Amino acid sequence: MTISARIRKLLKEKKITQKALSEVAGVTQSAVTVWFKTNTDSIPSSAIMPICELLRITPLELLTGEAPE
Repeated sequence: MTISARIRKLLKEKKITQKALSEVAGVTQSAVTVWFKTNTDSIPSSAIMPICELLRITPLELLTGEAPE
């Protein structure tokens, strides 16, 4: 599963909008749309921590899908 697929799944589970994600990540809504359409692993490094905080997950979970022990 890609980073963008994990983000999309967690947004849906936690009922968080793409708009909220874009605001926290400091990117445009169209950038988020591109992430999801291209199913990418290329998320700006500056957005990783804010996204993790929004989704309440660790960077390890976001990047690898592995939950901390």
